Amino acid sequence: MNIAKQNVLLLAAAALLAVPTWLTLSRERELFVDIAAVPHMFEGFAPDSAMQLTLALPKGFAVAPAESGAEPKKPAVEYDSLAFARSEKGFVLQQSLQSPDLTGAPVNKDALEAQVFRHLASLRVDKETLVQADATDEQLASYGLEPAKAFVIQVRNASQALIVDLRVGNDAGGKATQSTVSGTFVMKGDNRDVVLYEPSPQAGVFTRSIKPDPWIDRTVLRSPPDKTRKIAIRNSATDGKLLSFIHPEGKGSWTVENPNESYGALRQQDIEMLAQRLGYVVAQDMKRLLQGANLKALGLEPPQMDLVVTYQDGAEEKTIQLGIGNKVDGKNERYLRSSASSFLMTWGSAYVDFFDKDPSGWFDPKAITGPSGEVVKDPAPKAAEEKPGVVDSPKGQAAGEQTAAPLPGPAKPIGPKPEPQKPAGGGAP
Repeated sequence: MNIAKQNVLLLAAAALLAVPTWLTLSRERELFVDIAAVPHMFEGFAPDSAMQLTLALPKGFAVAPAESGAEPKKPAVEYDSLAFARSEKGFVLQQSLQSPDLTGAPVNKDALEAQVFRHLASLRVDKETLVQADATDEQLASYGLEPAKAFVIQVRNASQALIVDLRVGNDAGGKATQSTVSGTFVMKGDNRDVVLYEPSPQAGVFTRSIKPDPWIDRTVLRSPPDKTRKIAIRNSATDGKLLSFIHPEGKGSWTVENPNESYGALRQQDIEMLAQRLGYVVAQDMKRLLQGANLKALGLEPPQMDLVVTYQDGAEEKTIQLGIGNKVDGKNERYLRSSASSFLMTWGSAYVDFFDKDPSGWFDPKAITGPSGEVVKDPAPKAAEEKPGVVDSPKGQAAGEQTAAPLPGPAKPIGPKPEPQKPAGGGAP
């Protein structure tokens, strides 16, 4: 058999073996899902297109007064809502009925991305996720998607067009709550097709909350220790002056600006600890706008303590000043303000106390030198000199008082006691 015939036979054998494989793949083709081809619930949605986000929770019905001669109107659902708007620095709190004092507060972009936007971009509609098409009122109620119970998520773009209108109902396991759920019945606001949404591990959890606290960004300062160039502290023990520690770029150790002559060498490890503590500062609570607050009564005008941090941010150096005030009544917190924020905040007292120390603790004791500059030891304290006629204070007498020593009595005879002389004659006396 020549080589040409051998190649033909091998080709025929390969084709014959490929037939069963092709038949198997054809039969199982329906089991595989091309994710890119699956239609999404909100086609074209991207977080960058979102300019306004509203979260709403039904709280009851509002019955409109009926006009004379007209049929009574169907009660409208009332909502408690939380709204966010995009600004130059990211999303901020636009409206909160529960916390109106926090309007304008910064919003945690990571929370919005993980708990809202990533889910909206992942929602898909196909025969695998569709649970009920064109559901009736009774069916919507069984999924927790009736208007009086469904959680609402709406997103608008720059032209205020509604690009997302989502209703969120019960989780697949039972009754809906305001807490985290997994495997949730959802539908678009303009139809009645019920879809089961199962978040992927990458999408995280689906959180439904209209409380501002989980969404507010309480980050006060991010200053990586290796990028920190200067730390200045004014506390109750610095005589009203800023004590500054400098760490220029490329230098291996910290130095102190205008050091106290009574201090010794700077303890590098202690200053590194200061830089680490100031590397990531998060407020305990965010109270309200600084404007209109009685800052003097809060101990913030002037602050009781100042912390000034300069750090490298790319090619730019940034400086942020933190002012610490009085203790919050009934809480282990201190009032806090930042040059980078327009809001009154609080900070845990345990963090504040770390900086409110005698600065001498950040230095070694200063060495004692002799007339020629040589280092000498500190002389031992002299023993107290005894003074004649003076003794220690007796128990019960005030400390530091002295009392005279008792005078010596008559001298006692030395030797055996003399016997009494007997009368002459040896008779009885």
